[in-house]
Amino acid sequence: MGCQGICRSTPLPLINKWMDVLTQELQLLREVIKLEMIATVKATEALIPFQAPLEKTGRQLEAQEATIRELEKVATYQNDRITSLETEMARLVVTQETVM
Repeated sequence: MGCQGICRSTPLPLINKWMDVLTQELQLLREVIKLEMIATVKATEALIPFQAPLEKTGRQLEAQEATIRELEKVATYQNDRITSLETEMARLVVTQETVM
């Protein structure tokens, strides 16, 4: 990296001191990131036993949703059938009253 106007006006010992401070800060940040990565891996590993049961539960919910959709179709058909039978019964009542 080229040195801009700062290098000419700043004494070399001060620049070296700032470089040391920045290097230490960078090392601290690396350690923090490393610890966060380790914690993330451990947390992920702790969740692994729950993966299979969660997937099974997800499949069960999908199957239940499919069953509910089928039951809704049957219920709609049954309601239509009931309405049709009620209409037919009303017609028969009218016809019976007309005959009597």
